[in-house]
Amino acid sequence: MSRRGLSGADIRERNIAAILRILRTEGPRSRSGLAQRLGLSRSGMTPIVAEMAERGLVREQAGVPLGRGRPPLMLSLTADELCIVGVELRRDRVGCHVEALDGSSLGGVDLSQESIPEEPLRAAQLVASLARQAEQESGRSAVAIGICLPGTPHDGGRVDAPVLGWHDVPLVALIEEALGDAPPALLVTDIAAAATLGPDDTGSEDRLRAHIQFGPGLGLGICEIHPGASPRPESRGIGHIAWPGTTSPCWCGASGCLDTVLGLHVVTEELHRRTGMAAPGPAVQLSAALAEARRAAPAELGAWTDELATRIAWVVRMVAQFEEPDVITLGGYVTALDDRFERALRERLTPAGGIPDGVAVHLSRNDDAAMRGVATAAANLVLDTPLTTLGTAR
Repeated sequence: MSRRGLSGADIRERNIAAILRILRTEGPRSRSGLAQRLGLSRSGMTPIVAEMAERGLVREQAGVPLGRGRPPLMLSLTADELCIVGVELRRDRVGCHVEALDGSSLGGVDLSQESIPEEPLRAAQLVASLARQAEQESGRSAVAIGICLPGTPHDGGRVDAPVLGWHDVPLVALIEEALGDAPPALLVTDIAAAATLGPDDTGSEDRLRAHIQFGPGLGLGICEIHPGASPRPESRGIGHIAWPGTTSPCWCGASGCLDTVLGLHVVTEELHRRTGMAAPGPAVQLSAALAEARRAAPAELGAWTDELATRIAWVVRMVAQFEEPDVITLGGYVTALDDRFERALRERLTPAGGIPDGVAVHLSRNDDAAMRGVATAAANLVLDTPLTTLGTAR
């Protein structure tokens, strides 16, 4: 059985991909420095740089002088006509983040009062509408679109999202149809996995990151980050792990799942019941319920907050012990809770409480973490196969 090696086109694309990734993560670099990193001769770099410049991907300009003589020529990313769009579809928020190929922000669209449609076709049309608005406001064409939502993606662009009543929905095909001719590259992932690629203020570069998303259901994303490598976030289904001593029925058909004690609607209803407020309607937000409880029943709210912190600490401890990440971020409704919750949670997240030494736990204060993270994942599509992706999109 014969084994075919890489073609010249494959090698050229790999070199261009490596240069794009270096320039995106590290900023402008000299042609000679890039050649040394890639193991190429200076003459070997010439046709590669020429092709990238012809495609509008890079520009070359004089850098800072390093002494006598002419300053070095520095390559930097341009792609001034292109952008990456990251779309987040949640029950409590819809929006998108737009960035240039070099990772700089170009703004976004925030529809904080909107909710992900339960009809798949309407959801696909919403993604297309957000992408068009992003292109119009940025003055650029989207070369890749990442979409994150409360669901599990599968091969072929199909998605299961039980909280929306979706099973094996061909979401990517629906979005391509809504976008029309020559759609950009598309990627779909779940919110927790996307958030592992979001902005990180921990200062660590080489790490295993975990993100727990607390929403209508619980989600866990895991991603190993290495500088210069394309990260591959993964989803873990933790919403249907059994909670000790609970027998409440879950939509999955089992009883006592984590979703039945920590899902958004469950904790909102529980807060109303514990504080003596009227039962919430389907559109009531947890943030509004918290504001009312602070005013009408502060003592009951405090007791409920402490109990909720105990439950959430149990989930964090489980993730810390089984996944052994370096960093765990918490997102979703937990970020709407007050300082008392954060203090109570910190008291429970200690080595004595079962959290291994060296595991850092942070509440994510950036509500755009998943939106920006899925834009990063979409950008990786371009960085991994730039000629293929750009050729299709343009």
